[in-house]
Amino acid sequence: MASMPSVVVNGSPMDIYVDAPSGSERFPAVMLMYHRDGLDDFTKGVAAKLKAAGYLVAVPDVSHRSPHDLSMKERKNFLKDSEVVADIGATIDFLRGRPDVDGDRRVIMGHCMGGRMALLGAGRVHEFRGAVVYYGGGSHLSWGKDSQTPFDTCATSAAL
Repeated sequence: MASMPSVVVNGSPMDIYVDAPSGSERFPAVMLMYHRDGLDDFTKGVAAKLKAAGYLVAVPDVSHRSPHDLSMKERKNFLKDSEVVADIGATIDFLRGRPDVDGDRRVIMGHCMGGRMALLGAGRVHEFRGAVVYYGGGSHLSWGKDSQTPFDTCATSAAL
């Protein structure tokens, strides 16, 4: 059954949608970054398919700092790369605290805007064993005042 625990990121509460297989073993974890429509039926459906395949899925609500009375599409305008990276880091910390997560098997994935955020996370948070980016729209653009785009950050990380 899915749950929605909350963590605090730089003073702001952030929900994490979690869908986990049943059982007592440690599961590989997928951090799923949502598309511009947020945590909708499509994103929950992807999480359910991953869970059925044996993965624990965590979807951080990266738009938690923006006004909640706006549509998800409008909330996208408030996102900043540095804050998304902080949210990804907080979600990793959350996953570390779960006894049902295999810490050696964590990946990040997403499509469209979520793919862009997955690429950003893969380049800046070095706790993932893999990244799945489905048409990461806007990967050559920086959100906020960050100096490097997600594409540039991954290119730099790959060169190290």
